[in-house]
This record gives sequence, C-alpha cells and structure tokens, in this order.
Amino acid sequence: MNMPKMKMLLVLLFSCAFTQLIIAQENYDPNVVKGNSNLILANGEVQKGMLTYYVLNNRISFVKEFGDTEKKYKAKEIKSFTLGDSVFFAKQPKGMELGFSKDYQIVMLKTSAQGKIKLYERTIVQDEGLLGANAKLVKDLFVELPGNESEIYSTTGGKFWPNFSKKVSLIFADCPVLSKKIADKEEGYKESEGGTKLGFGMLKKAMKDSLSLKESSTPTDKPVNIWEKLINEYNSCTK
Repeated sequence: MNMPKMKMLLVLLFSCAFTQLIIAQENYDPNVVKGNSNLILANGEVQKGMLTYYVLNNRISFVKEFGDTEKKYKAKEIKSFTLGDSVFFAKQPKGMELGFSKDYQIVMLKTSAQGKIKLYERTIVQDEGLLGANAKLVKDLFVELPGNESEIYSTTGGKFWPNFSKKVSLIFADCPVLSKKIADKEEGYKESEGGTKLGFGMLKKAMKDSLSLKESSTPTDKPVNIWEKLINEYNSCTK
C-alpha cells in the first residue's frame, strides 16, 4: 500500500474512533428520568407533555403529544419542570463551587418552594475516565439566598467557607435563635472539624466529604445534611 492511501486509511480510522468516543460520552448517561411534566420555559411559555431529563448531560427533551416532534432544551432555555413529586429549576452557580461550570445547571428543589432560603441538589460525574467506565456519581448541594432567585451558591464554596460559623450565622441573622446556635457551634449546628488545617486541595475534599450528600453502604446509615436541617429550621423560624 502506497503512502497516500496509508495516510487516508489512518485518517479514516482516527475519524471513526473519534466519532465512537463522542457517541459513547454522549450516551453515557445512567441517570435518565422520564415522565409527564409541566414545563416552564425561560420566556415564560408553559407546556404539558412527556419530558425526559438527562441528568448527567444537564439537558431535557420534550414532546407535547404522542407523535409530535421531540424538542431538546439546554438548561439556560428553561425555568422549571416537574417530574413526579419533584420540581427542578435552572439556576446559575456562583462562587467557588466544586466540580461545576458557571453555566446554568438543572437542580432539584430539596426544601419548601415557599421558603425564604432554598436548597437544591445536582448530580455530577467525578473521575469519569475516557469512556465513563469508572464514573463516580456525586450529589452536590446549592443554596438560593433571598434577593436573586436565578443564582445559587455551592455549599462547598467560598460563600460559606472558611469560617463557616461566622458566615452562616450572619446569613440566618433574622432568626436569632438559629443564628446563635450556629455562631456558638452547638452540636448539630457546626461544620465538620476535619480538614481545617489541611492544604487547599485536601481542604476542598474535606469540605465536600462533610457537606455533600453521599449514598451510604446501608439505607439506615445515610447522613442527614446540615444544610437541609438549617434551612428547614430557618424557614419555620418564629424569631
């Protein structure tokens, strides 16, 4: 085989391999949720139909009625949607969030929709590898503060770390009883003590381990996240 033909063959093989890699990465999506939904687009348009949420790809597809053309939406193109008893919103992460870009992300509401402060959850992939063979799913939490409902802050970010007790007690200042518990570092109202003297890289991991929701080996061993507790207590605060 002469050199020009050899080069063409190598280019063709590389193109095929690259295409398969892209397809594999796109199709690597173990979390796909589908069901009837009420969808609200970013422009305020409301639609009802069958929605598929590609959790790890941070996008959705939607069909109004059987036989209609499927439409695909990125997170920035939607406002919210329902699936079963869960409500999802498109929000923009701010601060030093770990493992997230600052593009709009689809996040699931974890606390009351009427609450002054809200908590959201988002699933991401860590250590995915070339084709996602060794992927590890992690659920990160984000807080929405009063004043700007489009933005959220990572619970492992600079908005709350370091000096957790000082920063967070100020956020909950209009509920004095709760704020004092946090400022005084009462049991059940303080961050994990581990990792506070570690280097920055290890500190980020320590923060993530202590504040992120993680699946435990047994259902009864699943930790209760401090943020869900704080926000629920704050939203029901009677001063």
